[in-house]
Amino acid sequence: MEETKSANYGELLTAFFQIHDPAKPKSDIEFLANYAMRHGIEPVNEQLRLNFGVGLEDVEARIAHVPGPSSLKTALASVGKIPNDPNSSVARRDQLVAQLSDFYSKHDPSKLNPANKEAFDKIVEYGVSKGLRKLNAALREKYNDDLDSARRETIRQSVRDFLSANDPMAAQTETEADVNFALENGLGALDHKFRTEYGTSFTDPSTTW
Repeated sequence: MEETKSANYGELLTAFFQIHDPAKPKSDIEFLANYAMRHGIEPVNEQLRLNFGVGLEDVEARIAHVPGPSSLKTALASVGKIPNDPNSSVARRDQLVAQLSDFYSKHDPSKLNPANKEAFDKIVEYGVSKGLRKLNAALREKYNDDLDSARRETIRQSVRDFLSANDPMAAQTETEADVNFALENGLGALDHKFRTEYGTSFTDPSTTW
């Protein structure tokens, strides 16, 4: 039963990243599927919503459009050919508009000038179509900051403190890799990773990020 559940999580997550982040390593997807099997799918799904604006409900909505009776695996193989759910796209776009408005009010208020609306809309659409990770990379390249900067710094300090106490050598070389892992997969997944490696908890599992 657990093997079946893990396989289903793996298939759902594979389909999700096929749509939203095709470059996601298979090993990362397998880790998330195993994490979901042990701790439930909702923490993973919540992190997907944070990173991409939509969660596994996007995949499930696409499955609902697959014609005729079929297995989960067959249905998932078709999801990439089905258009985005317009409701999900609208919600994701509205969220990015709010985030980018806050970002540009701090870094480049001219972008919010009505005369620049077309350029602003193109940036929003880039974020919707390419995902938050690529949008953040583009923002960091131009402004040395991104939509996740405050969250990233909080996580960075927590990771640095944890590694300094448990593995001082790693604190000097691995902090950023662990910060990026937490941003992509959630603090719950990083906590699981650290407990596996060091035998001690990184954060209160009840904390929501």
